[in-house]
Amino acid sequence: MANTYYVSAATGNDSDTGLTEALAWLTVDKAMNTVAAGDKVWVKADGNYAELATIDTVGTATAPIVFEGYTTAPGDGGRATITGSSSRANCVADGLAAGTDIFYAFKNLRFTAATGVGFLTDCNQITFKNCKFDTNGSSGLQCRLVGCEGCEFSSNTNGVEDTVGSKVFIGCRFYSNTYGIVSSNAGFATVLIGCTFFSNSAVNIYVGGANSLHVIANCTVDGDAKDSNSGLELDNNTGFLTVLNTVLYDCVTGYSSPGNMGERVISRNNCVNGNTTAYTNATTFTGEVISAPAFVDEVAGADYHPDTGSPLRDAGFDGGASMDIGAVQSVAGAASNVFKLRIGV
Repeated sequence: MANTYYVSAATGNDSDTGLTEALAWLTVDKAMNTVAAGDKVWVKADGNYAELATIDTVGTATAPIVFEGYTTAPGDGGRATITGSSSRANCVADGLAAGTDIFYAFKNLRFTAATGVGFLTDCNQITFKNCKFDTNGSSGLQCRLVGCEGCEFSSNTNGVEDTVGSKVFIGCRFYSNTYGIVSSNAGFATVLIGCTFFSNSAVNIYVGGANSLHVIANCTVDGDAKDSNSGLELDNNTGFLTVLNTVLYDCVTGYSSPGNMGERVISRNNCVNGNTTAYTNATTFTGEVISAPAFVDEVAGADYHPDTGSPLRDAGFDGGASMDIGAVQSVAGAASNVFKLRIGV
């Protein structure tokens, strides 16, 4: 039978059972040494977890293992912090064989201040929701097969660095890294939908391993007055690429490929503006917008909604109905945080 466990940085004791808040464990690593398929761990944000937590057990497709942060009461959405304290190589790693399907989910957790990678894994089947990866000496997240929703990657060398495996990012933010995301291994897929990139100094989106597939839809890339060398850069031109309803703005180079990909690209309804060089071996085939995007407030990524009169409004493609270009949408002429993507309506 699955168990529910608790971890508390303020009151926990690893000699207790962990089965109630009053008997919570002290460390995340104790939980990772103990959990089995189907177990849930509530991690209380009542202090930082200054440790290296190592994944030692596995869940299953029908009984995943879930670690979730909270502030006062389980389920309140509070984010707990696991820190490398600027002295440990990683906040979380795994002790399992490469390519193991572990079926873990991490929610409302922060991985920060590792000297190397914040969350380092070569296992598969991991989901992150509302997590933050920041201020790590190397990458925020280095991973194989993962899905991320509503996560933040900031002030790392690479926000995300892949090893092998396909990846999905929905509604994530990548900012103030050197590279926002690096996903250039051969033969895999990267999907970015509704994601925002700004002030990543080298390349915001770096993808394109040989025989790979990449989908970039309704994303906003802001080079922040040429602080970014590149908005979207392909490493290899032998794969397949879709760029749809995406803003590539204010970089040195907006959208580049090492060679012409010909018919292996679907590229439409993108706004490419304010870059020193708009395209290199690339283009937006139809529905291109070249005017300034006119965000509500682009300073430090404050608000990327299309402002009144923005050329992004109703200029996107969704099968015939109206959609804005970019990661966030205007609704009935008013700003909204609702992201919508309706293909084929």
